[in-house]
Amino acid sequence: MSRRVALVTGASSGIGEATAVELADAGITVYAAARRVERMAEPGGFRSEWSGVAADKVRATSGTDPYAAQGRAVAESLTSGVGERMSSPPELIGRTVRRAVTARRPRTRYAVGFGAKPLIAAHTVLPDRAFDAVMRRVMGVRKG
Repeated sequence: MSRRVALVTGASSGIGEATAVELADAGITVYAAARRVERMAEPGGFRSEWSGVAADKVRATSGTDPYAAQGRAVAESLTSGVGERMSSPPELIGRTVRRAVTARRPRTRYAVGFGAKPLIAAHTVLPDRAFDAVMRRVMGVRKG
């Protein structure tokens, strides 16, 4: 008997969460991914061309608006090379997905990639504002 499996991104709220619930109700094994740590595990950093694409988009959309300084800081953090050194190869996520899909009893959550476990731990012990402050500092964004 073949097993029906779905990977749903954005599954911590809204359409993604509703989709995950509906698929599970239909008997489909659902692997859910999301950014909200309090609802699901957050992945660590992965190497891809996404950071350059995202940095270009941030620069283009926040170049002169009130968020310009924050946009420049975020774009710089995405393209500074620090992210490259502090990220995991994309093959790691592929191996993890394969392990999850083929597991007899897959885990509910997988902490994958550079910094995933410390990020989850920090979000668990820090109040939201403190966690946000840490993330702003990491990204080089000043509050304000």
